Amino acid sequence: FNALPKKPSFPEVKKAVWSPDGKLLLGWGYLKGDGRAVIHVWNPEDGQRVSEYSYTKDGAPLITWSPDSQTIAAGDSTQVFVWDANTGQLLSTYFSSTQDMSYCWESDGKRILTYESTDKSAEITAWDAVTGRIRTTYSTKASSLQAEPSVFIPLPMLPSPDGTRIVIALGDD
Repeated sequence: FNALPKKPSFPEVKKAVWSPDGKLLLGWGYLKGDGRAVIHVWNPEDGQRVSEYSYTKDGAPLITWSPDSQTIAAGDSTQVFVWDANTGQLLSTYFSSTQDMSYCWESDGKRILTYESTDKSAEITAWDAVTGRIRTTYSTKASSLQAEPSVFIPLPMLPSPDGTRIVIALGDD
């Protein structure tokens, strides 16, 4: 099943995810001919594109919806872009200071959580998804909270529904 119309302007879809409200699809793929990654939001009922975002980084972006289905995020180990899903307006961009970042949405959908680590510390930062301002930072000096260097593997982070705790899956080491 492919909800995208067969048009040259649509990329071959590499990954797609449903919006939490089940009304739209978010997908990314490469445009044929130039290899440029493009992120699309489309309506699966009629195949119409709602918005399109150019993704200029190399590699596959991690694409996610905010819990309220109004905002999307796409990024890799070095930066995260946040857009309004309906208008396509870029709302904010987060840059990693370590080049080793993972991210997820906070339960309320108002903040993005980023996780960055070095050989000496790890840090989780809660960013306002619209303004890009830092809301809270959690730090530890425990080197055991380090992801594999220079390999972008999105670490599963799961905020509690009330936003008071965060669980991070660090692997089986």
